[in-house]
Parts: sequence; C-alpha cells; structure tokens
Amino acid sequence: MLAYVLDDDPAQLCLASRMLVRLGWETRGAPDCDSLHRLCAQTPPDLALCDVNVGREDGIEFCRKLRELCPSMRCVIMSGDPENEERAVRAGFRVFLRKPFALEDLAQLVQ
Repeated sequence: MLAYVLDDDPAQLCLASRMLVRLGWETRGAPDCDSLHRLCAQTPPDLALCDVNVGREDGIEFCRKLRELCPSMRCVIMSGDPENEERAVRAGFRVFLRKPFALEDLAQLVQ
C-alpha cells in the first residue's frame, strides 16, 4: 500500500512517514502541494496524509482537488489547530488527525 505525506515541516514529514512505514506502508513525502500533485499524477496513492497549513497553501483545498485526480485515494487531514478540523469536516473530509499524534492514533485511522 502506498501513502503520500504532505507537510512543509521536515520533522513532521519525517515523523509521519516513519510512522506509516512502521504500519506497513510504502511512503513518499512532499513539502508542498505542487510536489505532491506531481507524485499523484505519476503514481496514485492509496492514502494521502495532508497537513492543512503548507506554507502559504491550504491543504484542505488542495486535497479536494487531489480527490478529483485520485478518486479512490483515502485522505487524512492533519493539523494542530482545532479550527481546521471544523473546516475539514465542512469541506467533506471525515477523517482528521490532530497534531501531535501517536502511532496508535494514526494506526486507527489508516487500518
């Protein structure tokens, strides 16, 4: 199973990727929306784990567009800001991961 992780914070990107690897996923990371878009266009993932605030970009809006490119992909929105959870739900995302999160939290959402 292939998962992509979108986060502009290198430490968070590495941490989330390592957690997914521990759960048995093959992962690729992207520091910005353009990079993730290129990855998805080449090889659609089974899962995308996307931060909301990616530099000046909005991860929620990006994931809405990404769903059109990869309709079978599951998308998990993550953020440390509780207001972003409300925004994600209003945008149609049912799965949200609040930062910081533990391996067990991630495992429950992706398995």
